[in-house]
Amino acid sequence: VRNPYGGWSFDNHHVYQIAFYALSLGCSALLVYPKEARDVDTVFDVKGVPVSLFAVDLKDPGLAGLETLVKKVETLVSTSMAA
Repeated sequence: VRNPYGGWSFDNHHVYQIAFYALSLGCSALLVYPKEARDVDTVFDVKGVPVSLFAVDLKDPGLAGLETLVKKVETLVSTSMAA
């Protein structure tokens, strides 16, 4: 989605929704998008709860982007279990 400044951004409704779920459940959240023009792999803190945005490249040969997603989920789960 284009933001008011001409740059690209994610739909705020999605980010707000996943942040609300994370806060309500007291756990980390991961919002996954298909990769378009650039890589996205960011985490931000919402009142002490990590919320991650990640873009998966579905055009990678052999769907290597999904392997990267699996590693990302494993890291989030192991981090959550350790806390």
